[in-house]
Amino acid sequence: MTAQAFTAQLRLAGVLEAWTLAVYTVILFYSVLHDNQFVQFGPNASLYFLYLHVDGWGKWAALVLFIAATQVLKVMGNEIISPWIINTVMDHKDAGPAMPYREEQYV
Repeated sequence: MTAQAFTAQLRLAGVLEAWTLAVYTVILFYSVLHDNQFVQFGPNASLYFLYLHVDGWGKWAALVLFIAATQVLKVMGNEIISPWIINTVMDHKDAGPAMPYREEQYV
Protein backbone atom coordinates (compact mmCIF):
# COMPACT_ATOMS: atom_id res chain seq x y z
CA MET A 1 0.00 0.00 0.00
CA THR A 2 2.80 2.42 0.83
CA ALA A 3 4.43 2.16 -2.58
CA GLN A 4 1.13 2.91 -4.32
CA ALA A 5 0.01 5.65 -1.93
CA PHE A 6 2.07 8.43 -3.49
CA THR A 7 2.10 7.36 -7.14
CA ALA A 8 0.19 10.43 -8.34
CA GLN A 9 2.51 12.79 -6.46
CA LEU A 10 5.57 11.03 -7.85
CA ARG A 11 4.24 11.24 -11.41
CA LEU A 12 3.33 14.90 -10.97
CA ALA A 13 6.83 15.65 -9.64
CA GLY A 14 8.30 13.94 -12.69
CA VAL A 15 6.07 15.94 -15.04
CA LEU A 16 7.02 19.20 -13.28
CA GLU A 17 10.71 18.32 -13.48
CA ALA A 18 10.46 17.51 -17.20
CA TRP A 19 8.51 20.71 -17.88
CA THR A 20 11.03 22.86 -16.00
CA LEU A 21 13.95 21.23 -17.81
CA ALA A 22 12.23 21.72 -21.19
CA VAL A 23 11.52 25.41 -20.51
CA TYR A 24 15.08 26.09 -19.34
CA THR A 25 16.49 24.26 -22.36
CA VAL A 26 14.35 26.26 -24.80
CA ILE A 27 15.34 29.54 -23.11
CA LEU A 28 19.03 28.59 -23.20
CA PHE A 29 18.92 27.56 -26.87
CA TYR A 30 17.01 30.71 -27.81
CA SER A 31 19.58 32.80 -25.96
CA VAL A 32 22.49 31.10 -27.73
CA LEU A 33 20.92 31.10 -31.21
CA HIS A 34 19.79 34.72 -31.16
CA ASP A 35 22.75 36.06 -29.17
CA ASN A 36 20.58 37.91 -26.68
CA GLN A 37 21.43 38.82 -23.10
CA PHE A 38 18.70 36.77 -21.35
CA VAL A 39 20.90 34.04 -19.85
CA GLN A 40 24.22 35.20 -18.39
CA PHE A 41 26.45 34.44 -15.44
CA GLY A 42 28.31 36.96 -13.35
CA PRO A 43 28.46 40.75 -13.43
CA ASN A 44 27.83 42.56 -16.65
CA ALA A 45 27.85 46.12 -17.96
CA SER A 46 24.16 45.79 -18.88
CA LEU A 47 23.01 44.11 -15.63
CA TYR A 48 20.74 46.23 -13.43
CA PHE A 49 18.73 45.17 -10.39
CA LEU A 50 16.28 47.72 -9.00
CA TYR A 51 18.19 50.51 -10.77
CA LEU A 52 21.49 49.35 -9.20
CA HIS A 53 24.28 48.65 -11.66
CA VAL A 54 25.72 45.19 -10.96
CA ASP A 55 29.09 45.54 -12.66
CA GLY A 56 31.46 43.88 -10.17
CA TRP A 57 31.83 40.50 -8.53
CA GLY A 58 31.18 41.96 -5.06
CA LYS A 59 27.86 43.46 -6.15
CA TRP A 60 26.97 40.27 -7.99
CA ALA A 61 27.76 38.12 -4.92
CA ALA A 62 25.64 40.43 -2.74
CA LEU A 63 22.77 40.11 -5.23
CA VAL A 64 23.06 36.31 -5.28
CA LEU A 65 23.10 36.20 -1.45
CA PHE A 66 20.05 38.49 -1.32
CA ILE A 67 18.13 36.30 -3.77
CA ALA A 68 19.16 33.10 -1.96
CA ALA A 69 18.11 34.49 1.43
CA THR A 70 14.79 35.63 -0.01
CA GLN A 71 14.12 32.19 -1.47
CA VAL A 72 15.10 30.40 1.76
CA LEU A 73 12.70 32.58 3.76
CA LYS A 74 9.94 32.02 1.20
CA VAL A 75 10.37 28.25 1.31
CA MET A 76 10.47 28.26 5.12
CA GLY A 77 7.25 30.28 5.16
CA ASN A 78 5.58 27.88 2.77
CA GLU A 79 6.80 24.76 4.56
CA ILE A 80 6.21 25.92 8.15
CA ILE A 81 3.41 28.48 8.18
CA SER A 82 1.12 27.07 5.48
CA PRO A 83 0.72 23.61 7.11
CA TRP A 84 0.11 25.29 10.47
CA ILE A 85 -2.65 27.42 8.95
CA ILE A 86 -4.26 24.43 7.26
CA ASN A 87 -3.94 21.97 10.16
CA THR A 88 -4.51 24.30 13.12
CA VAL A 89 -6.22 27.52 12.14
CA MET A 90 -8.57 26.11 9.49
CA ASP A 91 -9.34 22.85 11.32
CA HIS A 92 -13.05 22.96 12.12
CA LYS A 93 -12.79 20.03 14.57
CA ASP A 94 -10.44 21.90 16.90
CA ALA A 95 -10.84 25.03 18.99
CA GLY A 96 -8.01 26.65 17.04
CA PRO A 97 -4.61 27.87 18.09
CA ALA A 98 -4.00 29.02 21.64
CA MET A 99 -3.17 32.59 20.68
CA PRO A 100 -5.02 35.89 20.46
CA TYR A 101 -7.08 36.48 17.32
CA ARG A 102 -4.96 39.44 16.16
CA GLU A 103 -1.75 37.39 16.35
CA GLU A 104 -3.43 34.57 14.46
CA GLN A 105 -4.48 37.00 11.71
CA TYR A 106 -0.98 38.51 11.63
CA VAL A 107 0.55 35.09 10.97
